[in-house]
Amino acid sequence: MDGIDNLSQLSPALMTNKHDLVKFHEYMLTCPEYKPNQAFTCGPFKDSMEWEVDPTGTTYNINEYGFRGNWNLDISRKTRIAVFGDSCTFGVGVDEQDTFIQHLQSWYPNYSLLNFGMVGSSIENIAKCYTVAKRVVDFDFALMLLPDHGRFCWPQYTHPLWQHTNLIPGPGLDTNNSEHVEYFKSNNELLETNRTINYLNWINDIAIDKTLSIWSWSRETNNIIEQVMPEGIFANIDPKIVETDHARDHQHPGPKTHKRIAEYWFELL
Repeated sequence: MDGIDNLSQLSPALMTNKHDLVKFHEYMLTCPEYKPNQAFTCGPFKDSMEWEVDPTGTTYNINEYGFRGNWNLDISRKTRIAVFGDSCTFGVGVDEQDTFIQHLQSWYPNYSLLNFGMVGSSIENIAKCYTVAKRVVDFDFALMLLPDHGRFCWPQYTHPLWQHTNLIPGPGLDTNNSEHVEYFKSNNELLETNRTINYLNWINDIAIDKTLSIWSWSRETNNIIEQVMPEGIFANIDPKIVETDHARDHQHPGPKTHKRIAEYWFELL
């Protein structure tokens, strides 16, 4: 059945080690620069918006697990803060030292900050990555800068490694039936909202005794987070207040914005 022929890739239960985490960072898996289980450095991702604007722009240091930056997982076991999100957390178009994660690292020198930002990710994939990371990395705190909850419905990708092909309605949706398509569109917002509530609850249940702090770049998503999560988990950071500049691709948060995000989050914590 088209779209649901590889269910195993959707299951966090089958991910058993740190190198499995990259399976949730789908964009990384499809990049020509990617080297499995190896750390590498690359410039702007080829054919990305940043690459088109400035092909000599940002340098990305990718660790052996497929994420940005060096992860201090030394056996000495520093207190670990895992930061989850999409490309805004990854820091597209921003030098590593200017990301909000590196600012927080400088203010928490005795902690180990781990960047789990995944380019192009959805709340669903972030929740799955969080599930596995908690088991195989064992962090103490989790921060999340979530994308818009509407990102659950993706266009159909052709690359076989993209898990999002499995999020497209399968044979149950007849794209040639205008009434069927209209029905799906009218129920789409409710579907996405309920999915978001389910995944937020999943994240909260898994957290148990871990500290969580969550917000989104989307006002609508923040409204959901604030209403459904326990008191104290929603990080009341207004995207319009912190957004002061843009990255090299002219789309993502710039270095000044990253610093303001770090300052607000540091105050809240």
